[in-house]
Amino acid sequence: QGFNVFLIGDSQAKLDEIRVDVESKDPEVELRPFVFDFADATRDDYGSLYKELGTIEVGFLVNNTELLSSGPAMLHEYSEGKDGLAKMSTVNTLPMMLLSASVLEQMSAREKGVIVNFSSMAGTMEKAYWSVLSASKKYVIHLSDVLREEYVSRGVVIQTITRGNVAATMNGEPSFFCPLPDRYSKLALRSIGIADKTAGYPSHQLQVELLSLVPHLFLALFMHIKNRKHRKSRRDIE
Repeated sequence: QGFNVFLIGDSQAKLDEIRVDVESKDPEVELRPFVFDFADATRDDYGSLYKELGTIEVGFLVNNTELLSSGPAMLHEYSEGKDGLAKMSTVNTLPMMLLSASVLEQMSAREKGVIVNFSSMAGTMEKAYWSVLSASKKYVIHLSDVLREEYVSRGVVIQTITRGNVAATMNGEPSFFCPLPDRYSKLALRSIGIADKTAGYPSHQLQVELLSLVPHLFLALFMHIKNRKHRKSRRDIE
């Protein structure tokens, strides 16, 4: 509320759809779309994005770029191959780092600003068979922790949200552990400035806390059994 929006995405059609939705709910909000493909961006591409960001006062940055794994697999068996691994690692780590660096200069000069970095529960554990996804999400958590220490004296709030599963669309099938996106977003926003790290939703936070109490051996065994069933079900479908 009270913010205009600079929205970055790789699809003009999707950006236009979001723009219409936002303007229908609050006509006073100015939404500026910017088409950008984080998966294949070059140094020159990023230069044009930095230039655009330099024309606006960014008070609130949400880093939410991600590329998920198609399913559990050993590293050398990943279905999208080495190029897919490189793309996932890049999308899940590089934009968050570079966009933060871009806006922190102006935020620290003003001595105020908020950065919210979205990670996931996959980054809170050593999630076998999801190695690159888990490691890249852990990177977001770790870098956020370090940046928080660096910029605490500059008045910049840096928060990490380690979310769990969210229903894919507003028409999805919600459950106790899988809320609708709108419901999740409202509760996650309320945690800004209150918690440095949070799952953003009560049932997700419960999962994180419970998993932290499980001995590594039992957690690894549970994940191994779960992933084996997942891989078997995928083979049966194929």
